[in-house]
Formats: sequence, structure tokens, C-alpha cells
Amino acid sequence: MDDNFDLQRKKEEILKRDSSLGGKETQIRNLEGYVPDLIKDDFKIKQTNLSQFRKIVPALIEKGVENLDLSMFSQEMRNEVLNAVGEEHLLKGRLPEAVKVFLLTKNLQRLRDIAKNYEDIGLFGSAVDILKAIDDSEGLIRLGDRCLDAGRLGDAVRAIKHVGDKEKLVKIGYFCLEREKLDFAIEVFKGAGRDDLLTDLGEKWIREGKFEYAFKALELVGDKERINHLGDVLLKEGLFRAAYKAYSLAGNFIMADFIKQNFSEKNSLID
Repeated sequence: MDDNFDLQRKKEEILKRDSSLGGKETQIRNLEGYVPDLIKDDFKIKQTNLSQFRKIVPALIEKGVENLDLSMFSQEMRNEVLNAVGEEHLLKGRLPEAVKVFLLTKNLQRLRDIAKNYEDIGLFGSAVDILKAIDDSEGLIRLGDRCLDAGRLGDAVRAIKHVGDKEKLVKIGYFCLEREKLDFAIEVFKGAGRDDLLTDLGEKWIREGKFEYAFKALELVGDKERINHLGDVLLKEGLFRAAYKAYSLAGNFIMADFIKQNFSEKNSLID
């Protein structure tokens, strides 16, 4: 009887002492060992040694993350279990699988680590995909510059377009022009909202005979007058199918019908 009284008094003393120092969980933690029956089930779960889950991680992986039922755990505990699965994938070098798991748990640090790993081994596209998925603008800008330095224009464009840095996109566009990467330049200038530059380039490429790129640039801008002019130039060059396409896009159906009726078997630069 005295023992029970002393135990109850000890419990009350601890509860009183910790009432302002951490709330319910702190109180329960201090009571552990004194009053085991007061420890809640959810607290027991949170305190479970994660090594126990690591022992069954291979079985969890075999079953498939999408097939696991972890509804009996708190969100925190579910994330811990899934993170253990993700870590196992990392240890085995299964980076794509690890990424899928860490996206589920929103483990941003691990995802950034994997992105950096991809970057270091030259898989810039995969690194961009991860940073886009977690919307890491700062990381994408840095990675975009790195891709540009490495000559990986496509990856640089994808990174910077996601961030929406129009000034940097224009710089990349000029960089593409200098290296005759005209398709990339067109895409970048459109992403930057610079229809004026696309119009100027379209006229320039018409003069230079780069009709395919002129067509792409002017089509994106939707400048029917200049597209119709391109049709005239193409017709003079004997590029009948290309001229037909330009006239059709410009709404000049008279000239389009003229070509269709008289030169339908002719080939051209633009399909």
C-alpha cells in the first residue's frame, strides 16, 4: 500500500515539475519506467527503434511502396518508415526509386543530395527534374548556369524556364544564337516573352535563306503579314509545299489553293 502511495506521489511530482517544460509528451517521457500504463500507444510507436523497420525494409521494398498500408501509424511515423525504404534504395544505388520515395515524404534535403549527385556525374537532366519537382528556384538557377557552362543548353533552358527568370533566359537565347543552336534560341526567346526578338530573327532568317527557322519563329509570334511574305519568298524559291503551309497559316487561301491545284506533288524544305 505504501509502495503504491509513493509511486502515485512520484507521478504527481513529475507532472507538476514538467507542466511548463514541454507539455504532454515531455511528461510521458519522464514517467516512462515509473508508470508504464500511462504511456500512450502512439508514443510507443514514435519511440520504436527504427532499426526494427530496417530489418524488414527488403520486404517492404518487395511489396512496393504504393501497396503498403501504413494507416495505423502517424504521419511522422509513416515518413520515418518510408525514409528508411528510401535510404535502402540509396545504399543499393537505386536512385530513381529513392527519389520516388523521398518525394512522398517531402524529404527535401535527401532530394537535393541526389540532385547534386546526378549533377556531379553529368546527368544534368535528372538533376533538373528533381529540383523542378521540389520547386527549388535557387538550386535551378545555379544548376542552369552549370548546365550552360557545360554546353548542356537543353537542360539549362528547362531549369531557367521553370524559375521564370526572363532576363537570364534572354542571355541564354543569345548564347544559343552565337553557337547556331537556333531551335533552342527560338524556344528560349518565346519562353522569355520576347516576340520582338523572334520577329526580328524571322526577318533576318528569311534574308539569309534559313526558311525553316524563320517559319518557326514567325509561327510562334503569329505575325500573318510576315508569314505571308515568307510564303512569297518560298514560292519564288520553288519550295511549293513550304509556301503552301505559309500561305495557309497566313490565311491567304487563294495562293494556298493555287499551289495545291498546280504543285501538289512538289517537295519542300518544310513538311
